[in-house]
Amino acid sequence: MPTWAVFVIVVVIVVGYYLLTQSSRERRRGRASGDFAKIPNFYANQTYTDTRGDVAIGIDDRGRRIAVARRHGQPRTGVYSFAHIVSAEVVQNDKAIVAISRAGQPGADGRPKGSNADALFGSTSRPGLTGLPIIKPELGLLTMLGVRVVFQNGSGDQVLVRFYDGKAVNVDGVVGERAFAEAQVFLGSLDIAIKRAGAPPRGPATPKTPVT
Repeated sequence: MPTWAVFVIVVVIVVGYYLLTQSSRERRRGRASGDFAKIPNFYANQTYTDTRGDVAIGIDDRGRRIAVARRHGQPRTGVYSFAHIVSAEVVQNDKAIVAISRAGQPGADGRPKGSNADALFGSTSRPGLTGLPIIKPELGLLTMLGVRVVFQNGSGDQVLVRFYDGKAVNVDGVVGERAFAEAQVFLGSLDIAIKRAGAPPRGPATPKTPVT
Protein backbone atom coordinates (compact mmCIF):
# COMPACT_ATOMS: atom_id res chain seq x y z
CA MET A 1 0.00 0.00 0.00
CA PRO A 2 1.43 3.41 -0.94
CA THR A 3 2.58 5.70 1.88
CA TRP A 4 0.11 8.39 0.88
CA ALA A 5 -2.78 5.91 1.18
CA VAL A 6 -1.73 4.99 4.73
CA PHE A 7 -1.54 8.69 5.58
CA VAL A 8 -5.04 9.31 4.21
CA ILE A 9 -6.46 6.39 6.21
CA VAL A 10 -4.88 7.67 9.43
CA VAL A 11 -6.24 11.17 8.82
CA VAL A 12 -9.74 9.82 8.15
CA ILE A 13 -9.67 7.77 11.36
CA VAL A 14 -8.48 10.73 13.45
CA VAL A 15 -11.04 13.12 11.96
CA GLY A 16 -13.83 10.55 12.34
CA TYR A 17 -12.94 9.97 16.00
CA TYR A 18 -12.88 13.72 16.64
CA LEU A 19 -16.29 14.25 15.01
CA LEU A 20 -17.77 11.33 16.94
CA THR A 21 -16.38 12.73 20.21
CA GLN A 22 -17.75 16.18 19.46
CA SER A 23 -21.15 14.73 18.56
CA SER A 24 -21.31 12.82 21.86
CA ARG A 25 -20.35 15.94 23.78
CA GLU A 26 -23.05 17.98 22.08
CA ARG A 27 -25.65 15.35 22.96
CA ARG A 28 -24.55 15.46 26.60
CA ARG A 29 -24.66 19.25 26.52
CA GLY A 30 -28.19 19.08 25.12
CA ARG A 31 -29.36 16.76 27.90
CA ALA A 32 -27.80 19.07 30.51
CA SER A 33 -29.55 22.07 29.00
CA GLY A 34 -32.81 20.17 29.35
CA ASP A 35 -32.16 19.64 33.06
CA PHE A 36 -31.35 23.31 33.56
CA ALA A 37 -34.50 24.36 31.70
CA LYS A 38 -36.57 22.60 34.37
CA ILE A 39 -35.20 24.86 37.11
CA PRO A 40 -37.63 27.75 37.79
CA ASN A 41 -36.28 31.15 36.75
CA PHE A 42 -32.86 29.73 35.91
CA TYR A 43 -31.32 30.85 32.63
CA ALA A 44 -28.01 29.15 31.86
CA ASN A 45 -26.01 31.33 29.51
CA GLN A 46 -22.93 29.11 30.00
CA THR A 47 -22.76 25.31 30.22
CA TYR A 48 -19.82 23.01 30.87
CA THR A 49 -20.05 19.24 30.55
CA ASP A 50 -17.92 16.50 32.05
CA THR A 51 -16.09 14.39 29.48
CA ARG A 52 -17.75 11.30 30.99
CA GLY A 53 -21.17 12.85 30.81
CA ASP A 54 -21.58 12.42 34.57
CA VAL A 55 -21.74 16.09 35.51
CA ALA A 56 -22.80 19.36 33.90
CA ILE A 57 -22.49 22.92 35.18
CA GLY A 58 -24.80 25.76 34.20
CA ILE A 59 -24.04 29.38 35.04
CA ASP A 60 -26.82 31.98 35.18
CA ASP A 61 -25.07 35.36 35.17
CA ARG A 62 -28.34 37.27 35.34
CA GLY A 63 -29.60 35.46 38.43
CA ARG A 64 -26.13 35.09 40.00
CA ARG A 65 -26.69 31.34 40.33
CA ILE A 66 -24.86 28.16 39.36
CA ALA A 67 -26.54 24.78 38.84
CA VAL A 68 -25.04 21.30 38.96
CA ALA A 69 -26.70 18.44 37.08
CA ARG A 70 -25.56 14.94 38.04
CA ARG A 71 -26.21 11.83 36.01
CA HIS A 72 -25.70 9.67 39.10
CA GLY A 73 -26.27 10.52 42.74
CA GLN A 74 -28.65 12.79 44.57
CA PRO A 75 -29.73 15.46 44.31
CA ARG A 76 -29.78 15.13 40.54
CA THR A 77 -29.84 18.90 40.20
CA GLY A 78 -28.50 21.36 42.77
CA VAL A 79 -28.69 25.15 42.61
CA TYR A 80 -26.32 27.49 44.42
CA SER A 81 -25.84 31.25 44.51
CA PHE A 82 -22.50 32.69 43.43
CA ALA A 83 -21.91 33.46 47.13
CA HIS A 84 -21.96 29.70 47.85
CA ILE A 85 -18.79 29.13 45.80
CA VAL A 86 -15.97 28.63 48.31
CA SER A 87 -13.14 27.62 45.98
CA ALA A 88 -12.22 26.01 42.69
CA GLU A 89 -9.06 24.10 41.89
CA VAL A 90 -7.61 22.63 38.72
CA VAL A 91 -6.65 18.99 39.24
CA GLN A 92 -4.09 17.31 37.00
CA ASN A 93 -3.62 13.56 37.57
CA ASP A 94 -5.17 13.86 41.07
CA LYS A 95 -2.93 16.80 42.05
CA ALA A 96 -4.15 20.39 42.47
CA ILE A 97 -2.01 22.75 40.41
CA VAL A 98 -4.04 26.01 40.50
CA ALA A 99 -6.76 27.26 42.84
CA ILE A 100 -8.98 30.28 43.33
CA SER A 101 -11.03 31.01 46.43
CA ARG A 102 -13.06 33.67 48.17
CA ALA A 103 -11.14 35.98 50.51
CA GLY A 104 -10.78 34.35 53.89
CA GLN A 105 -11.94 30.95 52.64
CA PRO A 106 -9.73 27.84 52.57
CA GLY A 107 -8.01 27.10 49.29
CA ALA A 108 -6.55 23.86 47.98
CA ASP A 109 -4.08 23.63 50.88
CA GLY A 110 -6.81 24.08 53.50
CA ARG A 111 -5.53 27.46 54.73
CA PRO A 112 -7.53 30.70 54.54
CA LYS A 113 -6.67 32.89 51.59
CA GLY A 114 -6.48 36.65 51.42
CA SER A 115 -7.70 36.98 47.84
CA ASN A 116 -9.55 35.02 45.22
CA ALA A 117 -6.43 33.99 43.25
CA ASP A 118 -3.95 31.49 44.67
CA ALA A 119 -1.06 30.27 42.56
CA LEU A 120 0.08 26.74 43.32
CA PHE A 121 2.79 24.67 41.69
CA GLY A 122 3.48 25.58 38.09
CA SER A 123 1.14 28.55 37.84
CA THR A 124 1.73 32.22 37.21
CA SER A 125 -0.54 35.20 37.74
CA ARG A 126 -1.86 36.91 34.67
CA PRO A 127 -1.20 40.65 34.68
CA GLY A 128 -4.29 42.81 34.85
CA LEU A 129 -7.19 43.51 37.14
CA THR A 130 -8.48 39.97 37.57
CA GLY A 131 -5.37 38.32 39.01
CA LEU A 132 -6.63 34.99 37.67
CA PRO A 133 -3.76 32.48 37.59
CA ILE A 134 -2.85 31.01 34.22
CA ILE A 135 -2.91 27.21 34.24
CA LYS A 136 0.58 25.92 33.57
CA PRO A 137 0.51 22.11 33.46
CA GLU A 138 3.12 19.81 34.88
CA LEU A 139 5.07 18.34 31.99
CA GLY A 140 4.72 14.68 31.12
CA LEU A 141 1.70 12.49 30.53
CA LEU A 142 -1.89 13.43 31.24
CA THR A 143 -4.48 10.90 32.39
CA MET A 144 -7.00 13.23 34.04
CA LEU A 145 -7.69 16.96 34.10
CA GLY A 146 -10.62 18.53 35.87
CA VAL A 147 -11.85 21.47 37.91
CA ARG A 148 -13.17 20.77 41.41
CA VAL A 149 -15.69 23.30 42.74
CA VAL A 150 -16.49 23.45 46.47
CA PHE A 151 -19.77 24.97 47.67
CA GLN A 152 -20.67 26.19 51.14
CA ASN A 153 -24.14 24.90 51.85
CA GLY A 154 -23.74 23.21 55.22
CA SER A 155 -22.74 19.82 53.81
CA GLY A 156 -19.44 20.60 52.11
CA ASP A 157 -20.87 19.81 48.69
CA GLN A 158 -18.39 19.67 45.83
CA VAL A 159 -18.26 18.58 42.21
CA LEU A 160 -15.45 17.59 39.84
CA VAL A 161 -15.86 18.46 36.16
CA ARG A 162 -13.42 16.42 34.08
CA PHE A 163 -12.19 17.89 30.80
CA TYR A 164 -10.04 14.82 30.08
CA ASP A 165 -10.11 11.35 31.57
CA GLY A 166 -8.61 8.45 29.65
CA LYS A 167 -5.45 6.84 28.41
CA ALA A 168 -2.18 8.70 28.96
CA VAL A 169 -1.50 11.44 26.40
CA ASN A 170 1.18 14.10 26.15
CA VAL A 171 0.33 17.25 28.08
CA ASP A 172 1.54 19.40 25.20
CA GLY A 173 -0.32 17.40 22.55
CA VAL A 174 -3.53 18.45 20.82
CA VAL A 175 -5.79 16.58 23.27
CA GLY A 176 -3.95 17.88 26.33
CA GLU A 177 -3.87 21.47 25.11
CA ARG A 178 -7.60 21.41 24.33
CA ALA A 179 -8.43 20.07 27.80
CA PHE A 180 -6.33 22.74 29.52
CA ALA A 181 -7.87 25.46 27.36
CA GLU A 182 -11.39 24.34 28.38
CA ALA A 183 -10.36 24.20 32.04
CA GLN A 184 -8.93 27.73 31.79
CA VAL A 185 -12.19 29.09 30.38
CA PHE A 186 -14.22 27.38 33.11
CA LEU A 187 -11.87 28.68 35.82
CA GLY A 188 -12.26 32.17 34.39
CA SER A 189 -16.05 31.90 34.56
CA LEU A 190 -15.88 30.81 38.20
CA ASP A 191 -13.48 33.65 38.98
CA ILE A 192 -15.99 36.15 37.56
CA ALA A 193 -18.81 34.47 39.51
CA ILE A 194 -16.87 34.83 42.78
CA LYS A 195 -16.29 38.51 42.06
CA ARG A 196 -19.99 39.04 41.28
CA ALA A 197 -21.20 37.18 44.37
CA GLY A 198 -21.92 40.37 46.29
CA ALA A 199 -23.86 42.02 43.48
CA PRO A 200 -27.68 41.72 43.51
CA PRO A 201 -29.29 39.53 40.83
CA ARG A 202 -30.53 41.28 37.73
CA GLY A 203 -34.27 40.80 37.42
CA PRO A 204 -36.51 41.73 34.51
CA ALA A 205 -36.59 45.38 33.62
CA THR A 206 -39.33 47.33 35.41
CA PRO A 207 -41.27 49.58 33.06
CA LYS A 208 -41.13 53.24 34.00
CA THR A 209 -44.33 54.98 35.04
CA PRO A 210 -45.13 57.70 32.55
CA VAL A 211 -45.09 61.22 33.95
CA THR A 212 -48.45 62.98 33.54
